[in-house]
Amino acid sequence: LANVPSLTDAVAHRLLTFVRGGGGLLLFGGNRVDPDRLNVALGHDPELGLLPARLSPPSGPGPEGELRRVSDHVASHALFAGLPPAAMRDLARVHARSALSADVAESGGRTVITLDGDLPLLVEKRVGRGRVLLFTTSADGDWSNLSIRPIFLPLLHRSLRYVAGSGSTKDGYTLGEDVAIPPPPSGEPNPEGTD
Repeated sequence: LANVPSLTDAVAHRLLTFVRGGGGLLLFGGNRVDPDRLNVALGHDPELGLLPARLSPPSGPGPEGELRRVSDHVASHALFAGLPPAAMRDLARVHARSALSADVAESGGRTVITLDGDLPLLVEKRVGRGRVLLFTTSADGDWSNLSIRPIFLPLLHRSLRYVAGSGSTKDGYTLGEDVAIPPPPSGEPNPEGTD
C-alpha cells in the first residue's frame, strides 16, 4: 500500500486475516496518508494491530532545515544479507525531506533503518504468522530520494520477498536446486484448487 489515506473496515479486516495467516504487507507513507485514520483502520496494538508503529503527522527537515539522512540500520537484518559494500554505502546517501512520525515502542515493532533525529525510516513487525514492513517516507520522489537511489530496487525486491512469507531474500536458484514453497495463508484457497 503506497500513500493510502485509510482503509474501510472490511478491507482492514481482510488484511489482518491475511497477514495473521502468514501473508505479508508492505506500506509506504506519503502526503495523502491520514495517520489517525490509518492507526484506527489497521491498529497499532502490540498484539492485535497490523501497524509496526503508531503513526503521527510527518516530520519535516531537521532543526536547521537540513535533510534527514540515514543514520543507522540493523546490519544483521535479512534485507541486507549479501548486499555488496557499494549498496550499503548507497543506503547512507538516502535522505528525506519528510517522513511519517512513527512510535515503534507503542506498537511492538522494530526499527530497521533510522534517519537523523531517531526518526524511523523502515519499521517491521510480526503479526501472527505474517510480517509487515512500513517505509515512513513515500515510494516516489515527493518525500525522499530513496526511489532514485541504486539501493531502492534491491531493497524493494528484498522487502517484497521478506514479507511474502518465507523471510528469504535469496536472489536466485541453481538449476535442480530444491525450492521450498510455503503453503498459502490459512483460509486462502490453494491456487491449483487442491489441498
